[in-house]
Amino acid sequence: MSSILCLGDIILDRTLTGKTSFLTPEAPVPAIKIHSESSSLGNLGNIIQSLKPFCSELFLVTCFCLEDGDLICKMGGGEESEEKRVLQYVNVEQDNRRMLVLNRVMV
Repeated sequence: MSSILCLGDIILDRTLTGKTSFLTPEAPVPAIKIHSESSSLGNLGNIIQSLKPFCSELFLVTCFCLEDGDLICKMGGGEESEEKRVLQYVNVEQDNRRMLVLNRVMV
């Protein structure tokens, strides 16, 4: 097994699933009743998920707000114990930079 260093941006892919039965009166867009929501890491986060089984250490260098750090650890492998954790990250601090969120609505 090897060590890999990844550099890049992480986004949050959020998928909302629901039903629609009418168009809104204000504009010709469907009104959606959301039934479920799921989230996963996208961009570099997707690559990290793919690489985890093939390396012993995975280092991530990205820029995100400190509030997003717990989310990245949780979704990127932080649920494992300290000894077995594959993902380690370095935060490049930048004020007021929040993680991008890509919302997909499935009807």
